[in-house]
Amino acid sequence: MEAKLGKLTRQFDDALEDFNAALAIDTGRFDEQHGIDAASPKQVIRRYFELDFCTYEESEALLEAIDLRNTLSHVYNKETFEKIYAQVQDFRPILEQIFKKRPW
Repeated sequence: MEAKLGKLTRQFDDALEDFNAALAIDTGRFDEQHGIDAASPKQVIRRYFELDFCTYEESEALLEAIDLRNTLSHVYNKETFEKIYAQVQDFRPILEQIFKKRPW
C-alpha cells in the first residue's frame, strides 16, 4: 500500500509540475517581451491570472492544488493521504479546462 501511495503522490506532483511548466512557457513568452520574471509555481499561476489567461476561480483552484501537493510531500500516514488524494481528483477537470484555452 505504501508503494501505491508513493506512486500516486509522484504522479500528482509530476502532473502539476508539467502543467506549471506549460503555463510558465505561456507567461514566459509574454513576460520576455516585457522584462517580467515569474519563477515559482505560485508566481506563474498568479501571472497567468493577471494576463487574463484564466479566471480568478481557476487561479485559486490551481493555487490550492499546489498547496495540496506541498502538503502531500509531508504526509506520512494513510488516512491523511487518502483524504488529500480525494481532493486531488477534483482538480483534473480544472487543469484540462485551463490547458484547452491556453493562448498559444
